[in-house]
Amino acid sequence: MKATKGVPIPPPTKPARERKYPLDTMEVDDFFFVPEKLAATLSPHISRQGKLLKRKFTLRSVYAVMTKSKTWKLADEDTPGACWGVAVWRTK
Repeated sequence: MKATKGVPIPPPTKPARERKYPLDTMEVDDFFFVPEKLAATLSPHISRQGKLLKRKFTLRSVYAVMTKSKTWKLADEDTPGACWGVAVWRTK
């Protein structure tokens, strides 16, 4: 069998899928919160994506509450409405 030369690759037929976490759009000191998730289960994914994106991220298990503007704010364990989960910060 001979290879055919000079045939361009056709464009993808499916649109690019939306990312689950906003790692590619985060700036230094930005964070997002993932409720009810263990840091140990999220860490490998964040580490791998950080290497691909050439960025550094730090994870911490924290408590947070959702604000009226639908963003997460760090909180204490005894804060009403506090939810436990993992916060991910972009550090570099």
